[in-house]
Amino acid sequence: MHYHIAIAVIIWAAVFVEARKIRGISLSYKRFYKERKSFVCIDGSKLIPFEQVNDDYCDCADGSDEPGTAACPNGRFYCTNLGFRPGYIPSSRVNDGICDCCDGSEEYNSPTLCQNTCRNLGQRERAELEERMRMLSEGADVWREKQAELANLWGVASSMLVLLEQSRERKAEADRALMAAQGFRGQSRTQTRLEGLGQSPQDTERLGHKGEGDQARMDSAPHRGDSPNEAEGDQG
Repeated sequence: MHYHIAIAVIIWAAVFVEARKIRGISLSYKRFYKERKSFVCIDGSKLIPFEQVNDDYCDCADGSDEPGTAACPNGRFYCTNLGFRPGYIPSSRVNDGICDCCDGSEEYNSPTLCQNTCRNLGQRERAELEERMRMLSEGADVWREKQAELANLWGVASSMLVLLEQSRERKAEADRALMAAQGFRGQSRTQTRLEGLGQSPQDTERLGHKGEGDQARMDSAPHRGDSPNEAEGDQG
């Protein structure tokens, strides 16, 4: 396993060194800069001698013949930035006295001495990413805990609703039983009073009808003190 990894590293290093022979290009563009007698502009517009690549004179309209100089206004310089993120800068910034690449590779012919800060930048970026991942992980844990609590609360709420419905049913049954008991006690008291008087419910009903008849006859009989004229007037 370690043997294969070592072989892969050696091959990559060899390719990288070969690509570094042409300053300002990435490994993905290496295939365009294989050393031969002629160089074809990447846009295919022109064929020039290979010696004119990076000679500080712009021959190709797309600037592809000067990846490592500031000769072409539309050129791009590739910053390798080992230990950090690689990237491109405008070729106009090459040897302008300002350190743009963290490895300082674009100031190769400048009095400015650029320090290689790629490692520190990479460590800082990785630390920030690790902190962000840690916060995301903690946030995910909190979210899962809250989801579990919410599910538990939903379960408790469902149980409470069931208990509430059961309580309502028991209350309704108790109310019906209470009303039935009150009606039964009322009938029992009436029966007890009647039995104490020696009467049955049928006798009480007959007495009630008799009383109603007597009252009707009394209402229809002439009252004392009424004059005949008043009676006649009533009849008229």
